[in-house]
Amino acid sequence: MGALKIIATVIMTIFFLNIVRKLILGEIKMAAWKNGAITNEDGAKLKMKSARALRLNFGFLVVAMATFLFAE
Repeated sequence: MGALKIIATVIMTIFFLNIVRKLILGEIKMAAWKNGAITNEDGAKLKMKSARALRLNFGFLVVAMATFLFAE
């Protein structure tokens, strides 16, 4: 296994765990928003920031997966 594949594997693991963490934290924040602990304006900002962060993490995960697949 080449060094590039090892690096890509580590990066994929990090971003996968980061996506799972953000999904869990996002669900907790959304539950707090629905229960009224967070105002509507703050809840909408949280939702947008969470979606943007997830898209970014998915993008990096796809790039790492492509690197893993096409590395020698």
